[in-house]
Amino acid sequence: MAAPKKHVQVGPWGGTGGSYSYEFKPDAKITNIYIKTGGQGGCIDSIRFGYFPTGSSQESQSPKYGGEGGHLSETMYIEADEELVELSGTIGSYNNYTVITSLCFRTNRKSCSFGSESGTKFSLPVKNTDTKFVGFHGTYGGYLDSIGAILEPK
Repeated sequence: MAAPKKHVQVGPWGGTGGSYSYEFKPDAKITNIYIKTGGQGGCIDSIRFGYFPTGSSQESQSPKYGGEGGHLSETMYIEADEELVELSGTIGSYNNYTVITSLCFRTNRKSCSFGSESGTKFSLPVKNTDTKFVGFHGTYGGYLDSIGAILEPK
């Protein structure tokens, strides 16, 4: 029997605030990323992940990490033949909080950007490495305060 794969947390990037911490690592590939933003000059209000549990044809979703504000931005769909290869974004000030102001998820075929690209940039590429994204972690309160990645060997 093979030894279980060990995962490693990288990051998080963002502010040190947020009343709650999160760690989301589903038992299946993440297939959808849902982001709510406050529009131009705003920040990432919340993030939620969708996945299909092993053996299920119905999508399950993570809890929502973030506040009640904002509106649903474009949803990123990750097809069966795609894999996440980079997480990037910016960290800035919003309503006197240091939060995630933008996020970009890149796959081997496309990328989606959310929020207002203002502030300090961060990036975690894993393309051409022996690791893959299997989840995310960080902190949140009224906004998405921080985000990091959970990586695992391929």
